[in-house]
Amino acid sequence: MTRLESRYRAPRQTRFSRSSVVWDAPGVEAVSAPATLAWVAEATGHVESASVVENAVGALTANSRISAPVAGAPDPAQDPELVYLLETDPVLRTRLVSLRRPRSGESLTITSNGRGDWRVGDRPAPELSGALDVDIRATPLTNTLPMRRLGLEVGEQREIEVAYIDTETFAVFLDRQRYRRLGRTRYLFQAVDGTFEREITTDEQAFVLSYPGLFARL
Repeated sequence: MTRLESRYRAPRQTRFSRSSVVWDAPGVEAVSAPATLAWVAEATGHVESASVVENAVGALTANSRISAPVAGAPDPAQDPELVYLLETDPVLRTRLVSLRRPRSGESLTITSNGRGDWRVGDRPAPELSGALDVDIRATPLTNTLPMRRLGLEVGEQREIEVAYIDTETFAVFLDRQRYRRLGRTRYLFQAVDGTFEREITTDEQAFVLSYPGLFARL
């Protein structure tokens, strides 16, 4: 198992209240119906259910929960293993990620000003300087943000730096990644250090359909 393969698993969904962030235009509310997306982590069977809303200025808010596989009918009263809230600005730079384990109460919040300056909890995080995106280990949802934000033409590629969140440990570190657009709905994702690559298939909105060996859309 490569370094990046070991980082990826899958999450689930609980509703957070929407935080106020500086880029929200006054009075701008969600204008699209929530898109409900679900993935299964192929290695573990964990299931993610995410509600994603785009507001009038193009910013995205995602509320998601990740649950362990269950035998028989799922118990709606059972706490998920991980819940998270993610918010972007109108050009899809990550501004807020808040994660929580309902069973233990453990939580993590990271924020950005959209210009590459980050805070982890209350402390400045200069080690993340320059990143505009976040990559949450347990979900393919965060792959959508750079795939949309970069606006690559077919055949074009771009290297980026991301704030990578290991959802096993809640450690956060800078990671260098590369996206190459292979077709209208196909991207090659690579770790810049050469340890990992996958061809990702998406729908027309760049939400992941297939991430071989890691995630599959339900």
